[in-house]
Amino acid sequence: MKIFLVRHGMDEEGYRGGWSQRGLIEEGVTQSERLGDYLYHHSENYKINTVISSDLPRAVQTAKELEKDCT
Repeated sequence: MKIFLVRHGMDEEGYRGGWSQRGLIEEGVTQSERLGDYLYHHSENYKINTVISSDLPRAVQTAKELEKDCT
């Protein structure tokens, strides 16, 4: 089994806090979409079948974008 750790996409500039309920900004959504696309086109190298995230909005948004392409 392999585990890949991925940081969430970009969130609001100037705000840093571990447990904020803020989501991704548009660029963060785009980053997540691009990563999902990359993983899809390289699926023979990664073979991802499960995506797990925390319940924070920015992590959930990132995971949903990844799930669209790589699971």
